[in-house]
Amino acid sequence: MLLLCTKNVHFTYDNDIYQQKDGVAMGSPLGPVLAGIFMVHLERTLMPKLEKFIKPWKRYVDDTITYIKPGSINVVINILNNFHQNIKFTYELEKDGKISFLDVLLSRFDDKIETTVFRKETNNDIYLHWKSFAPITWKRGTLKTLIRRAYTICSNDKLLKEELIHLEKCFAEVNGYPKWLLKQTFDSFNNNNNNRNDNINNIVNENNSENRKIHTLKLPYQGEEGINLIKSIKNSSKRTLPENHEVRIILTGKKLSSCFNIKTT
Repeated sequence: MLLLCTKNVHFTYDNDIYQQKDGVAMGSPLGPVLAGIFMVHLERTLMPKLEKFIKPWKRYVDDTITYIKPGSINVVINILNNFHQNIKFTYELEKDGKISFLDVLLSRFDDKIETTVFRKETNNDIYLHWKSFAPITWKRGTLKTLIRRAYTICSNDKLLKEELIHLEKCFAEVNGYPKWLLKQTFDSFNNNNNNRNDNINNIVNENNSENRKIHTLKLPYQGEEGINLIKSIKNSSKRTLPENHEVRIILTGKKLSSCFNIKTT
């Protein structure tokens, strides 16, 4: 089945039909899976040869971070790049005691490491704008996700405070979010973080309720009129459905790019 899904794959470009000769089609769900399988095979084969040069070796899909014994970089790269003719590793060295791994910036100070959020130089802090035609839950959710990332990644209070100040500034000045929503969201998340164990227990208890039945309704987002309709549906469901039944409504959007053929397929 894997061979059927990965070999002799056809695609079109500029009105011509092509057959993929190697690798997995871009965007294929099998891509990360096969990359993980290959990397596990590589690690099991090469780690016995590399363990005297590197320690430890941490990986996410095909991104890795490791300590390398001084003077051994070329040896390690040669061993890795000789494993398969189509696989070539590149590397980045720490600079001024700092190096990034995924969206984490690691800073080394003597015998300790500090972590904070990493942003590329091309980052522009543009997120879902407040005036965009989208549900407020999406906008609030975007901010909450980045706040949660800050709490997860930042290793001390000073770095966390700096990151939260940055988020508040970029959402207010670049993305047009009102101050009342920013304050409400930051305060709510801070309170939830302080009562983290209680919240987790409540979620577990709610999800483990055997008699609880969830009914999901998917609707397209239609602005204020759609929100009023959703409120009406929820109120009606509470009045008519048994107590152990709940209606959850998922809003869907439509990207502007879907209306235009901006690239070949």
